[in-house]
Amino acid sequence: MASVVAPQSGRLRAEAAELAKHYGVTVAVCPPRRAQRKGVVEAAIRYLERSWWRSAEAATPAAAQASLDRWCAEVADRRRRGRVSVGELAGREPLLPLPPQPYPAELEVERLVGQSALVRFEGNRYSVPPAYVGQTVRVRLRLGEPTLQIVSATGVRSRLLQWSTPAFVDT
Repeated sequence: MASVVAPQSGRLRAEAAELAKHYGVTVAVCPPRRAQRKGVVEAAIRYLERSWWRSAEAATPAAAQASLDRWCAEVADRRRRGRVSVGELAGREPLLPLPPQPYPAELEVERLVGQSALVRFEGNRYSVPPAYVGQTVRVRLRLGEPTLQIVSATGVRSRLLQWSTPAFVDT
């Protein structure tokens, strides 16, 4: 969880706090070396592994999801918690609606410009001015948007480029 919690301080990073605020949730950071705090999550995962995963028969991710959904409805949600089932308890806790706009997450990576003035990103190659050959540039992509931006080491931004998810071959 080092990407969400700063390892030096053990506190939530500012970006993670902004994300949580955007979606209206709170994040409880478990302190290190406190097994009792983390045990609740681990026990739920163990229950899932022992009750569903060992007997799941799924050839594809979609089949696995369908099997898990069935198991949740038929087995896990029917477990008793006092006088009511887990499913009944969950039904009493309505979820808040999602915000109208998704969180504006950005992916930024550094890439080395090749000898042919091309930058590789997510299986595609994008051209940059020949002056950038051999330099490191930053590629920025706002998730959910069809364009990306290439920024030189000196901070010069290139025009926005059309971005497309590369096609993957399923073997």
